[in-house]
Amino acid sequence: MEARLPAPHCHELAAAVDTVAAEAGAPARVRIFHANGPTDAWSWIAPPTAPPTRIAKCRVTILPLDVGDQSTQLAMRFDPDDALDAFELIPDGFGHSEGIVFRTRDLADAIQTPPLRHFLSDVFSIPHVFHWFWTSPASQHHHHAYRGGLADHSVEVAENVLNAPSLAAMERELGVVFALIHDLGKLWCYEETGRHLLAMGHELVALDRLHEPLEALAREWPDGAVALRALLAGVWKQRGKPILAVGKLVQAYDQASAERDLARQPKHRHAPWRATPWTPEGSGASPNW
Repeated sequence: MEARLPAPHCHELAAAVDTVAAEAGAPARVRIFHANGPTDAWSWIAPPTAPPTRIAKCRVTILPLDVGDQSTQLAMRFDPDDALDAFELIPDGFGHSEGIVFRTRDLADAIQTPPLRHFLSDVFSIPHVFHWFWTSPASQHHHHAYRGGLADHSVEVAENVLNAPSLAAMERELGVVFALIHDLGKLWCYEETGRHLLAMGHELVALDRLHEPLEALAREWPDGAVALRALLAGVWKQRGKPILAVGKLVQAYDQASAERDLARQPKHRHAPWRATPWTPEGSGASPNW
């Protein structure tokens, strides 16, 4: 009686794909990013390519293999699908701070206006944002100046905007999106090759680097694109410009987040002044400055 070999079991993943190594006549080594985490695979099929401004999003058919005492994976098929939501592809463990990826997904899911939700997915499909939003500092020598500080700060500000009682629904969603993207320009400014961009200011760098997602938003919802451009450019501060209330609120929460972080660092040169609490016994004490 012939023994039957077990049939190989393939499974499909929605993923972002990076080519790690590819040589003529040899299988390519690819890194596959999906919600459960990044994983490496081999493939004899040419991995998908994407423009430099986009991650390669596709549905990947994977065949797990056991070779001796080691396990590996073979990518059998790549089906490009740029419509995949970037937030479904970001690994849960990408964040430097525990739970930060989940909190960011919750903020994205709170956006009920489809064009804004598409815009956020487009923004997080930019390779710099997809990979480095989670580990970049929010500043180099000021607040949240540590690995992962950018995500911590941006998400904190966005959560505060989401819970603010004073905004209408549309303003609230625009405010959440702006809070998440308001410091993204720093991803390019803090690169070794991008220090010259600091002279332009990270807000205008973000306006430049987010041009494609903003253009796509303008095709779906022109007023939404105008509002976000006004916020990123800072022109909301001028009398008569759109969404003044949103800009003021995000600015206030941005400053409060920075001050809270600096207050946790009492020896930081930018730490805010703290008054000595008044007590009857110490009422004649000299001030602490």
